[in-house]
Amino acid sequence: MEHQMDWQPEQLIGNTRMKLLAGFSEKDRNDFLHIGRVYQYHLHDTIIREQDEDLNLYLVLEGAVSLWRRNIPVTNLQQGDVFNESKIFLPRSNANTVVADDETVILKCSRQDVLQFFTRKPERLLKIFVLNIVAILSNKLTSCEDILIQRQLDSMPAQEDE
Repeated sequence: MEHQMDWQPEQLIGNTRMKLLAGFSEKDRNDFLHIGRVYQYHLHDTIIREQDEDLNLYLVLEGAVSLWRRNIPVTNLQQGDVFNESKIFLPRSNANTVVADDETVILKCSRQDVLQFFTRKPERLLKIFVLNIVAILSNKLTSCEDILIQRQLDSMPAQEDE
């Protein structure tokens, strides 16, 4: 169950490296963080459910979450990671369920607020944001491919040396 928190970005973010906001000035970074709302989740709380219509972007500020698809763990995310980022540009129902793996603090930004934020900023900042999302999605795809390959290798019978 989510619990909204009062906060200041400096209190929760500290020196956390956020790939989503790489290349942003400190002012733009803080402005972006202020468009969201902060929520606290407890161990095993469901943050989003597979097939729900959730167009929010989520940034893990503290703790960890796991992504599941059809009750199979897909990946784990830590402080500074983002999820549901593709919904900013491709609104559709969720493909994953996301569960808190720890006491977790999340910044939740609505799609509308994110898009509105960039109407008030130079176009260059939106380009940086899009490139950051492309890099994040590419890294997630590579990570999922590595997991699939490892699972395949683990399921193969061991070959004996001749």
